[in-house]
Amino acid sequence: MLRAAALLMVATLGVSACRSQPSAQRVAEDLINTLAKTDEERDCMLTKVDAIGKDKLEKIGTDAADGDAASKAAANAELDKLEADLKSCLK
Repeated sequence: MLRAAALLMVATLGVSACRSQPSAQRVAEDLINTLAKTDEERDCMLTKVDAIGKDKLEKIGTDAADGDAASKAAANAELDKLEADLKSCLK
């Protein structure tokens, strides 16, 4: 479930930079608010996403969508790490 959500987040992040698009941070927060079953899980996940930072989240999304093979591989590795970090919050 988290992998699908993380993939959705990255896909959303990689969409055009139109001003009407939500920020990567906002997409992550919305997904976390949907996935977390308790306030403790939500707070843990939000802390982990905040630690990554807005700019890095945007870069992961851009690289995953538009990067060359090496950039996409690096973005997927970051996505795997994010998934593991978020899973660690689940009880």
